Amino acid sequence: MNATIGKSFGLAMLMAIGVIATLVALGVFTSSNTAASHTGAAVVIPAGGVANVPITPGAVATYTIRFQPASDLVQGESIYIKFDSKITVPTSMEKERITISASGGGTANPLSDPEISEDGNGNTIVKIVLADTDPSQANVQNEIVAWDTASTNTGHILTFSTLANIKNSVDPSLTAAWVNMSDDGITYGAEAEDTVAVYRWLDLDDNSDKRGKVLTLIGKGWKDGTATVFLNLDTTQAFTSGTDIVIGTSDAEISGGEFSATLTVDTNFSVGVNSINATDGRGLTASDPQIGARQGMQSFTLTGQISSSTATASRGEEITVTVEDYGGSTGTGEVTGITFGGTPATLPSTVTWTNNTGTFAVTVPSSAQIGVQTIVLSSDTEAARTVGITVSGLAIVASPTTAVANQDITVSGSGFTKSTLLTSISVAGTANTVTSLTDSTLVTAKSTDSSGNLVATFKIPTDESTRTPGDHKVIITDVAGRVGEAIITIPPRTLVLDPVESRRGSTVNFTGTGYQADVTVSIFYGPTTGTARTTTSADAAGNISGSFTIQNTVGIPSTTTVNSQSACSTTSTGAVETCTQRTASSTHKVPQASVTVEPTSAAPGDTISVSGIGFPGYVSISDMTIATVSALPTPAPATDKEGVFNTTALVPQLDTGSQALLVTAGGTTATSSFTVVKAAVVPVTTTANTTDVFADEITSDNLVRVWLFSNADQTWSFFDPRPA
Repeated sequence: MNATIGKSFGLAMLMAIGVIATLVALGVFTSSNTAASHTGAAVVIPAGGVANVPITPGAVATYTIRFQPASDLVQGESIYIKFDSKITVPTSMEKERITISASGGGTANPLSDPEISEDGNGNTIVKIVLADTDPSQANVQNEIVAWDTASTNTGHILTFSTLANIKNSVDPSLTAAWVNMSDDGITYGAEAEDTVAVYRWLDLDDNSDKRGKVLTLIGKGWKDGTATVFLNLDTTQAFTSGTDIVIGTSDAEISGGEFSATLTVDTNFSVGVNSINATDGRGLTASDPQIGARQGMQSFTLTGQISSSTATASRGEEITVTVEDYGGSTGTGEVTGITFGGTPATLPSTVTWTNNTGTFAVTVPSSAQIGVQTIVLSSDTEAARTVGITVSGLAIVASPTTAVANQDITVSGSGFTKSTLLTSISVAGTANTVTSLTDSTLVTAKSTDSSGNLVATFKIPTDESTRTPGDHKVIITDVAGRVGEAIITIPPRTLVLDPVESRRGSTVNFTGTGYQADVTVSIFYGPTTGTARTTTSADAAGNISGSFTIQNTVGIPSTTTVNSQSACSTTSTGAVETCTQRTASSTHKVPQASVTVEPTSAAPGDTISVSGIGFPGYVSISDMTIATVSALPTPAPATDKEGVFNTTALVPQLDTGSQALLVTAGGTTATSSFTVVKAAVVPVTTTANTTDVFADEITSDNLVRVWLFSNADQTWSFFDPRPA
């Protein structure tokens, strides 16, 4: 038995040696794979070697670790990273979320997904199997080289990306959490050496607004208890009893290092910058602003506010503006300007201030834009204050709402200053100022009634603006600055022809709208540089009508633009105009001449009727051919004053088939188709009386009486052999 076992063991050893020899021969075992194991040691993380971004407590962060191994580390060997239990590490992690960069070499991911375990104290250990960081070099063992005092840089780099899902500690302390490393998973450095600080963190949802604003303060990385929020009035970051002012507490107890607090900007806030901090159940505050904006006090700037005595005001109306929290602690701020929708208003000479609050009256500018606008109060020493207001015009109605230049319109309105003269009336811009009403009263002599109502009739001034189609403003202002506004529509000019197609010499009727009232309008058959065909006068509403005759010189056929143009006049101020924007146009057609034949087919020698229309009037037919053969009768027919003719013609000897019939008169030609057909064959018939036709039968005495019908002449004949 023992001999058998010995033989079996010896045989197994020989086989193993053979396998190893074969693998060596195949190059499976290289110098790198067969390197001797190093002695286990801690991997040094130099001071400040652990960085987490972001540093927000509880946030998922990228962890970057600089490390310095005591021995060379090569592909296939492992390093171990121990995370403090306060740092949350997931139970699994993909190798692509980890990169290792060798100092002076390349970068690689681990050979496989890391092994993640937990020690007896709840700390997480991540085991990483090293990959080749410099695959361009063959058989190189020292890829992660050992560190010594002669090293010229600070270490190799190990990075866990945010996708590794490692979360920061929520326990606030400069030594709140730590990270250590080892090359054997046993020997680590001191836990307190490689710390990851956690700073208390605050976030205010708004940093500038008016008094009464509701704010939300979020805290992270705080200890237990209820958070107390205070205004920090001294230069320290700590709460100073008797100096700092408590303005609220957290909505609930601190949980997981977090809290939220709802605050209202009240009278404890001063105009300008206010510093907000908090303390937790252990009296700790956010006290390190050098680390970042959220690691210290939060700032809120109280901008103050203005209010208006009314949300809606008409132009020229006086309103009261109240300014609060203005002028700092002394209430001596100086108001330098106020605008309504960008239009400046006149400030009073003095403003009364009480406890940083001022009240004064201001008149809405007469030129302020109508609609929702912003009142902006400005100062040389204060930030601008704003409030919204709706600027309205006075209730003005124009009749008619559609009118033309030089037409009378009547405006009526209310809300003006009582028993007050008017300053101006303008249409389509201040340049078109109405100087007098239709009853000859000067505009500046017209006044409103004792209730502030107004009724006035005037002509629309005439110039380029009021002749331009579209909506235009009528603006009326009284001496107190009250402004009324209405919209009138200037219609486009039109020219309508009836008929739109007719012969030379015919009469065409026309109508039109939108012309300047009470002026002469000329009608041109063609450009306005030519001679007018006729003139007419626009009525009081700018309408025209009339007729004109088409010239006998117009081409046949032709299409011509018919233009209308109103006469130029002066404005109500007497200034000479440039006289554009006063035309309209339409299109008229003179049809081509045409000829018809009746019947549309006939044989040579037959007579046909030929008619023509659309030719020049009172001209002779100079040519009439069928195919190439003249069919013009003698004497040659002529057209009448309407350009119409009717005649007959003899069909010449032509081949059968479709032929063109062409007629020329007065230089105008028209054609028609005509078909030549064969002449009809006349049947040859013979006639005979009954005695001759039936002679043989009669001789044979076979007939008694005979009747015969002649189909040729549709008659009957009769034979009776008896005596008459």
